[in-house]
Amino acid sequence: MRITITGGAGYIGCRLCEYFLQQGHQVDCIDWLEWGINPILNIVDHPNFNLYNIDICSAEVEPVLKRADAVVHLAGIIGYPSCNARPELSYRVNVEGTRRVIDASQDQIFVYASTGSVYGALDTTCTESVEVHPISSYATHKHIGEEYLKGSDAVILRPATAFGVSNRLRDDLLVNDFVKKVCNQEHMVLF
Repeated sequence: MRITITGGAGYIGCRLCEYFLQQGHQVDCIDWLEWGINPILNIVDHPNFNLYNIDICSAEVEPVLKRADAVVHLAGIIGYPSCNARPELSYRVNVEGTRRVIDASQDQIFVYASTGSVYGALDTTCTESVEVHPISSYATHKHIGEEYLKGSDAVILRPATAFGVSNRLRDDLLVNDFVKKVCNQEHMVLF
């Protein structure tokens, strides 16, 4: 199967590329490489791996997506701090870029990485049937992507937070930040 992963050099994407290659799939990685190529250096010369240094907002992304049997859309400006720091870019990538990726992937298996942040602040147990109340631009933009997929067979994932080891390690994620602070004997506030 030919699997295209947008954001394939990112925190989750680089590990997902490795996994699909180990399973014998052809992997097309689309990434604008804002954080560099290091996360995928270990697979960049794999015979079933193709790297496309493309911004998902560009029309250049469309022919790559159209060749895929399945698309996993991970690309985006992730988290409310990053979105608040660069609001125009966040909207362009997370809304307009997502729309382009979805439109170019009409006949493929499609997996969309949204966020648990679409639920907003809850005073109850969170289930898939809880009504969404996005309270940040990040959550709002991700929910718009979900709305674009209404009526399709797409799989929409709403992870709460990612953590753990990756070739593109992020210490701005909650659990990873806690571990970093403990390892560096820094003060931590839990509430």
